Amino acid sequence: MKNNTKTDDAYLEFYQQSWVGAYSFWHKIINRGEKQIVFLTEILNAFSKSKIKILDLGCGEGDEIAEAISRSKHKKFEILANDTSKEALRLYQINNAKHVKKTIAGCLEDIPGKIEEEFDLILFSHCLYGVNTKGLFEKFIPMLKDGGQLLIFLDSQECALAKIRAKFREMVGNMAEEAMDGLFEAGIFFEGSFFSYDIDLEKLKFIDPKGINNLLIPFSMRKNDLSEEIRKEITVFIDSLTVDEKISGNAAIITIGRDENESKF
Repeated sequence: MKNNTKTDDAYLEFYQQSWVGAYSFWHKIINRGEKQIVFLTEILNAFSKSKIKILDLGCGEGDEIAEAISRSKHKKFEILANDTSKEALRLYQINNAKHVKKTIAGCLEDIPGKIEEEFDLILFSHCLYGVNTKGLFEKFIPMLKDGGQLLIFLDSQECALAKIRAKFREMVGNMAEEAMDGLFEAGIFFEGSFFSYDIDLEKLKFIDPKGINNLLIPFSMRKNDLSEEIRKEITVFIDSLTVDEKISGNAAIITIGRDENESKF
């Protein structure tokens, strides 16, 4: 299992900038979110209880969880949301105002030491790329209630952004395959599956005619201070991945249940 701790500082620095500048364009150009919303809604509706308590880690703006909650009828929700970005937490509270009990700014790795609560659902949605995951899930599984679920959305090493990072920087970040390998090595029972999605470059150019250079490349590399030479090289590589103004993505859905792992931790 690869734990790319060298990427931690780069990720934190990138996401602690203006949230809009660093991230918010992303959900407008990919169709990954709808597929995740469908699965998340199924998870929420599968709970027999009427009140569901959620810990949303690395939560971002919270637009997907908001949509999933809107599709989960006759249930009440209580959310504790965490992110390193205060701007993200502000937007999360706007999107999920009725349901947010508390927000915690800071690294998700520190959460188990800060709170003593149990949750029906613990969500890691694309927030583990710059995190050292060794021993991480063993800390969160005991925070699940009986019958609780830990849900991870994470890109595959076969997605376009991972290929860009693999070619142009030393560290790629934790991808779905590494996470699954780590869970297997730790003896943690899980279920995992993959799904495909598209990144729409026409939508990106509508947002910013120079969006590949100004938005996609810094986002892919989690870095703004890139030379013109490397930007040109990455642009050529993106062109090689592009078909009909789209580049492909691939992501995993990983679920871990408290019941299957209760005796381990």
